[in-house]
Amino acid sequence: MDFHGKVAVVTGGGNGIGRALSGALAQRGARVAVADIDGEAAETVAGSIGGVAARCDVSDESDIQALVVATEDLLGRSIFSSPTRESAPRVTLGPRIVSGTEYGASM
Repeated sequence: MDFHGKVAVVTGGGNGIGRALSGALAQRGARVAVADIDGEAAETVAGSIGGVAARCDVSDESDIQALVVATEDLLGRSIFSSPTRESAPRVTLGPRIVSGTEYGASM
């Protein structure tokens, strides 16, 4: 799947599945915002893939709203991808929400 011209936000992107998803999206051409509660981990991943980093606690809706605003300001409108827990709040950043499971199924 080609993601050139798309923007993706990956929550939990600082390690594990989120880190892998961030890299995969970047390799497929997406501009990636790597978000994680561990801001340093997000910065490390974002730096390695040419993305942008944000510290974000997905259990805090104000953090998510700030992430949306910052991502749209820096990268433009987005798809939203979150491999983190299903109970986390969801925010539509563009035409649709894409979960980590759905993204994996599309590959």
